[in-house]
Amino acid sequence: MKTIGIFDTDSLKDVNKDDWDDIVNRTTVFKDWDDMLNNAGSEYYQLHMQRGFAI
Repeated sequence: MKTIGIFDTDSLKDVNKDDWDDIVNRTTVFKDWDDMLNNAGSEYYQLHMQRGFAI
């Protein structure tokens, strides 16, 4: 993250959302930050929460 100017949580808060979305789009399979975050939440649920419901 240092290569894009993020050194700590404060500098992360200052990152332009459009720049961040572009980074996510170029370096992952996701279109933007929100897409990545939503998919991560769904995957977490599938991996961890559904186990508790298995019979």
